[in-house]
Amino acid sequence: MESNVIERWIKGILFGGVALFLFFCLFSYNLYDPTFSFCQIGVPVSDNPSNFGGKFGSYLSGLLMFLFGKSSYLLALLFFLFGLVSFGGEKVKLWVEFLLTVGLLVIFSSFFSLTLKTTNYPVGGIIGLIVGNILRNFFGERGVFFILTLLGICCVGFGIHIFLLPLKGYIGKISFRKSTEERKW
Repeated sequence: MESNVIERWIKGILFGGVALFLFFCLFSYNLYDPTFSFCQIGVPVSDNPSNFGGKFGSYLSGLLMFLFGKSSYLLALLFFLFGLVSFGGEKVKLWVEFLLTVGLLVIFSSFFSLTLKTTNYPVGGIIGLIVGNILRNFFGERGVFFILTLLGICCVGFGIHIFLLPLKGYIGKISFRKSTEERKW
């Protein structure tokens, strides 16, 4: 194997592993698990975490839920997609991945904060609460959803290679295999 292929596989496996670990940590998030003191929202904290990732997972999921709320799950999905892109061998610039990730997290956090209301904690996290309220003050009740949709389309448009290239590569390989198998018969 070439070193380039091995490097792609290692990057893909690392991104996939991080995605799975992050998803399980977020899925097992418990409001009563220990976390950073500024992320606690007035609930008593247990000494032993029930999180999948142990103490590290409880601190990580507590921080992400505090900052981005339920849109933190999007981070796990994006890491998984980055892993698929790495397997495919596509060259993606790190700053594009970073801007796409941050942009989508802020957009989804703002959307969740504006649409879903709870009494325990802000569903969109503190960032969604702040950005959503600022956008609502500038653009109004209906205009904010138009702006968030437009920004979301722009983020996905700039990151289209991350979302569609892995699928294109795998679909192409599957269709190529089927066409060669049909020729053999």
